[in-house]
Amino acid sequence: MFSRRHAATFLVAAVAALAAPAGAQAHAQDAACPGADVVPAAGNLTQVASATLCLLNDERAAAGLHPLTVAQGLTQPSASYSARMVSENFFAHVAPDGATLTDRLEAGGYIEPDGDWTVGENIAWGQGEISTARSIMVAWMNSPGHRENILTPEFTEVGIGIVPGTPGDTSWGATYTTDFGDVIESWAVGEIAVTVSSVLHHDGATYASTLPAIAAFDRRRPLSDDEITALWPLVVLRGVVLVLSGRQQVRLDDANDYASGALDREFEILRRAAAVPLEVATARIRHALGRPPADAAAWEGAPILPAGIHPVVLDATTLSPMTCDTCRLCLETSVADVLSQDTTGGAS
Repeated sequence: MFSRRHAATFLVAAVAALAAPAGAQAHAQDAACPGADVVPAAGNLTQVASATLCLLNDERAAAGLHPLTVAQGLTQPSASYSARMVSENFFAHVAPDGATLTDRLEAGGYIEPDGDWTVGENIAWGQGEISTARSIMVAWMNSPGHRENILTPEFTEVGIGIVPGTPGDTSWGATYTTDFGDVIESWAVGEIAVTVSSVLHHDGATYASTLPAIAAFDRRRPLSDDEITALWPLVVLRGVVLVLSGRQQVRLDDANDYASGALDREFEILRRAAAVPLEVATARIRHALGRPPADAAAWEGAPILPAGIHPVVLDATTLSPMTCDTCRLCLETSVADVLSQDTTGGAS
């Protein structure tokens, strides 16, 4: 298994299993998955792949894990690698030219070098009855490295590549590659938005102070037009979140000196971010990055959030519990003062 999660990189080596050892036991032996005992051939590979997915998820369910879903970004590299092992007569996780799993998935666009991902791979081949999906799964479950990949909680997706033939014998049998993965598909512009907001709390900082950091990020990971358009609104929104969360923290724990001391700094981030119109900030960013001017896309009334997503609404009005008690007390006192004034003298 390879991972770049939390900026860590490590490898758990896996070995290739061809057949289950005598007396081996695995949940896959009894799983009711259609096609699990079908010997792979050119005309039934889709059925065998579906059976393989069923067996994988049956093992994960038995371990209390969530099921895997098929990802095209993993399936194509898996199938291509199985075909390559057969045609070039080798059987290994590293190809003869030195290409690794991560190389293949980067080339296929499933992962990015600087992204946040976890991937792993199982390979196998068999002939006759030991080439069925069930036989392969039993062999994998009795191999510690393969079993670990199948039962890794972090994996959410899988690609299953099965081709006829085996390394060294294309006349019969089948070769399997299953590539496992999980990718956090966050918008990279969110990363630079956090950096920009951090710059804004320094003494004397303005939106112009953030341009060198934005330019440095763009040189490493070019921003798209949509990301440039979204950047400054995200900075403003981050300022709002910092202010509201800070106020709520102080309200819940007024003895928290750190949270109390951060209130002014967090408000300064919001004040400076909101001090420049979004259109001006965006145009200045485009200029700093050497991009031509562009008109912002007009909203045509389409839903902003995908169907089924229910946003959380935060009430930041003065009388909201989100607002500090002192501010609410000030307003209530002011209203009470007005209501208690003697207004009869001016009445007619």
